[in-house]
Amino acid sequence: MDVQLIEMNKEEAREAYLEYRQGRESEDEEIARIYKAIAKEQPVFDVNEVMAKAGMDHYQHPKLAICRADAEFVWLHTWSNGRVAFCMDRNWEQYWSRRYVSIPEGFFPSDIEQNTWRAKFRAIVPIIPPNLRPKFKLSNYHILWEPKWAEDPRPPYDPYLCKRLGGPVFSVLAAWDLTEVERMVIGMRV
Repeated sequence: MDVQLIEMNKEEAREAYLEYRQGRESEDEEIARIYKAIAKEQPVFDVNEVMAKAGMDHYQHPKLAICRADAEFVWLHTWSNGRVAFCMDRNWEQYWSRRYVSIPEGFFPSDIEQNTWRAKFRAIVPIIPPNLRPKFKLSNYHILWEPKWAEDPRPPYDPYLCKRLGGPVFSVLAAWDLTEVERMVIGMRV
């Protein structure tokens, strides 16, 4: 998986973190978290840019998916204006903002100028091996991976465990390859 990381000198990031840590505006805390992760040399990425760069497959589905780590499946919701949402639930509900990651219009191609909901498909969310599982609730983390959408329900191979830092920015905490045994077990979810 090719993920474009945010590049910055760790010393500059540390200075920026210390500055924003003192801030009082609503965005200062999010910005400070991002700079802190970069200063700790954690890989950091903008999910909107990563999704746009990865693009769509021949079925016009995103080549990558992101979902909360405690989900068994991710549901892909698309709109004709190019907006995409990766949801834990089959039904799209805007008031459940912690249960989805939305990619705004402009990052994927749009079909028509009218904003209409188009389709939904699902894919299996990878499991996290015990040695990489976070200490805290899985609902605080996300997984980024190359999904196999509805027409190909096989489990994925190489996911990333991520933590949302603010807005569309995530840090990568771990990467692994699913074993054949793990793929067989989660493949039984279908």
